[in-house]
Amino acid sequence: YWIARTLVPDDRLERLGVPVLVAFFPQDVFYSLNSDVVTPLFFALAFFALMQILLKDASMTVHVLAGLAAAATFLTKFSNMTVLGLLAVVVLAKVASLRRRGALRSYLPRLGALLAVGVLPGATWLVRNRLVLGDFSGAAEKIAFVHWTVKPVAQWWHHPIFSPTGLAYFLGELTRTFWRGEFVWHLKPIASPAADLFYVGSTGMFLAASAVALWQGTSDVRRRVVLSMSFFVLGASVLLLAASSLIFDFDDSWAPSRASPYFVAGRLAGGALVPFVLLYLDGLGHALSWARLRIDPLVVVAFIAAAITSSEIAITLPVFESPYNWFHLS
Repeated sequence: YWIARTLVPDDRLERLGVPVLVAFFPQDVFYSLNSDVVTPLFFALAFFALMQILLKDASMTVHVLAGLAAAATFLTKFSNMTVLGLLAVVVLAKVASLRRRGALRSYLPRLGALLAVGVLPGATWLVRNRLVLGDFSGAAEKIAFVHWTVKPVAQWWHHPIFSPTGLAYFLGELTRTFWRGEFVWHLKPIASPAADLFYVGSTGMFLAASAVALWQGTSDVRRRVVLSMSFFVLGASVLLLAASSLIFDFDDSWAPSRASPYFVAGRLAGGALVPFVLLYLDGLGHALSWARLRIDPLVVVAFIAAAITSSEIAITLPVFESPYNWFHLS
């Protein structure tokens, strides 16, 4: 809500942000305690601060805050490295803007603080991993334990993601788990086919609407910048998971596996939650406008939130009715 109110000056968008986030969060991270819980929060803070830096000459405090948030995001989970890509894009764009205005020299201390605070903690952690664990990511022992091996580069291009069917599965399954999470019951996903269809369909429709509107142009420069950066974050998060799917032979691993060699856990792209919500709501508003439907988008979002909540309650009832869960054991 804070980000939508500050960065995207649209009264309806401000009101839409809260119910969508409320509908999103309970589906996954609030059901479990792990590092994925804080990823969207740290990434949102970094995104907000970096957009402030990009859009105006922010104070030293904002630059330090942005660096701390970016460092915390990266240190929380290695798959959050997209925040460093966003940091690099913002710094390069800011430098270009300052050079055109002839104000780069006076602004350098703030950019230096941003880079130092944002990059040094993560760089220190990578070096520590290399010295103590033998590799920069610190994941070599885990990869060996689950019997993953890095494939030769020539074999990467044989991956099924390069086929229409494989790409559709990757994007579809990633979208579904991004919305509803990955919990299973008796080794079967706790999911509703109807809800999954809505998640994939509405995501594709509204993101496409937002992209078309952005391509057509808008007089609001701030809105265009924020939405462009949101697309960058979301795209980079998806590409990172796609690239990770290419490089490994998953051997006898259960998920991912040789039969389904894809990283499609939506929580791994959790940092893109707030950028995704901004794009989703923007596309929803444009879709209603183009269809000439005189419906308040807030009504649509309230209906979506209620439907998601009802669906989640319905599909998890068998879990809570089981005599083997925590509630009955107590």
